[in-house]
Amino acid sequence: MHIEWAMMLGCVVLGLLFIFPPAVQDAVLSGSFFPVTTSLGNFLNEIFIGATAADTLLLIGMVYSITVLGSFMEFSGHIKKLMESLSELMKDGRFVIATAPSLIGLMPMPGGALFSCPMVNDVGSKMNIEPTRMAAINFWFRHVWEYVWPLYPGLILMSAIFSVDIPRIMLAQAPLAIGTILTGLIFLIFPIKKPENNGSVHTISENIREIFLALWPLIIIIFFTMVPYPNHESLGIEKDTLTRSKLLLGLILSTIFYGTFNRINWNSTFGVLIICLKKHTVMVALSIMLFKHLVQITGAADEMAPFFAHLGLPPVVVIFLLCFIVGLLTGLTVGYVGICFPIIAPFIQVNGSTDPGLMQFAFATGFIGVMLTPVHLCFSLTREYFDVEWGDVYKLILPCAILILLLSFIIALTGLPNWV
Repeated sequence: MHIEWAMMLGCVVLGLLFIFPPAVQDAVLSGSFFPVTTSLGNFLNEIFIGATAADTLLLIGMVYSITVLGSFMEFSGHIKKLMESLSELMKDGRFVIATAPSLIGLMPMPGGALFSCPMVNDVGSKMNIEPTRMAAINFWFRHVWEYVWPLYPGLILMSAIFSVDIPRIMLAQAPLAIGTILTGLIFLIFPIKKPENNGSVHTISENIREIFLALWPLIIIIFFTMVPYPNHESLGIEKDTLTRSKLLLGLILSTIFYGTFNRINWNSTFGVLIICLKKHTVMVALSIMLFKHLVQITGAADEMAPFFAHLGLPPVVVIFLLCFIVGLLTGLTVGYVGICFPIIAPFIQVNGSTDPGLMQFAFATGFIGVMLTPVHLCFSLTREYFDVEWGDVYKLILPCAILILLLSFIIALTGLPNWV
């Protein structure tokens, strides 16, 4: 089953569990089907609201723009030249396919893993790497910086909730970022046979020039993300919506500039636009956003919080269960941070002091939940691009995920140095 149909089925299940039961009870008591039909109308209305929400439309626009820009880069041959230049500079193709998604990971962008898929595929195919491993490498290394990179919204929100400076969070979670890189190298990269080094055809300066020619669209996107914007309250829109609007604008303009600069004709442009529309990526994005909307409005994730908090379990167990499950449900870092962290704050903050060990454990457990769920857009889009089975990708990334959880748990138990 395609992920978009699975997500749609999940929407129906949420409706049956949280929206329809009260209506059925009212229908039995009143002897009328009117409450049921009303609930059906409410359910369809929520589907419409979720599908037309600003965040949903912006995400669909971003995913489609990424797909088009990536296709343009493939069509122009710059992806091939980029990977050849990286190969000549790094001398080992195995590290090239890890570097490409990690570079893209420096730019917080929903579905950004889709951008590096063709890059990984270009080098991986030449090295005869199976698509499943390429998918796992692309997905895992796309997210190695999310523990420490200060541009990610999850870290910003976490800093606000716990009143902890971002540099301190970066220090506390640096072992997780290092561990993510090392586990990825050990389990995903090193098992690949080292390719022969054919030497350099170009000079270092020529290779750097080719890398710049391939990546300058990213510079435009980063510029639009970082440029100051008016007060979002004065515009009457949420800050996150404004940020994503800037990101979408940067994507659209960089795509237009790239097509114009590389003289991609109208016929080729039209063909790329149609082909990208036919791909599953847009429907995947839509279905995931609908599921997340229903999780939010039904309170499915919120209802778990009081349940776990009142079980009388050790703080580490409560933090793990709550953050991991909400991470699985939402597939968003800001999702579990926003839902769970205000609830678990009493466990992490004692006498006004934040325990950095428990803080990083909360972030890590939730993030591993995000990394292991099909609701995660990057995971779904990467699997769709390489056309591989979910189970096969899980087999490769699960050892990495378990070791990161174990590392985080050990840090939580032993604590971090006083200067963190």
